[in-house]
Amino acid sequence: CYILELGNFRYSDRGNPIQVVRAISSGVNEYDGDGLLAGQWEGPYSDGVEPWKWNGSVRIMEEYVKNGYKPVKYGQCWVFSALVTTICRALGIPCRSVTNYISAHDTNSSLTIDKFFDKNNEEIEGGADYNNDDSVWNFHVWN
Repeated sequence: CYILELGNFRYSDRGNPIQVVRAISSGVNEYDGDGLLAGQWEGPYSDGVEPWKWNGSVRIMEEYVKNGYKPVKYGQCWVFSALVTTICRALGIPCRSVTNYISAHDTNSSLTIDKFFDKNNEEIEGGADYNNDDSVWNFHVWN
């Protein structure tokens, strides 16, 4: 499976479904290399396709091959999730997309969403150590 090759996936790990799914997730994401899809969360999208205009994974995969294995522009969380679902199911791995609302994104593994404020009650961007970008998203999709 070409998508597994993108992340230098070891042949010895191919019997481990957890490692296979992680490799698929990495291979779908352009951020981790030459993956299938480039993410963009704000416009303009003039040099690609607006994320909400995709209506299936096959067209994205066809574009990827047609364009010389260059990431297709653009996707957001639900598009990435759809690609992962399609590839996993094609390999016989049960998979589904999961949607949630008011989704917490913990960036420092504290298992909490931390916000820091100065003595004037102004938020300190990045937290006390400037290394905390925790956030709460209104909507998110993953597998």
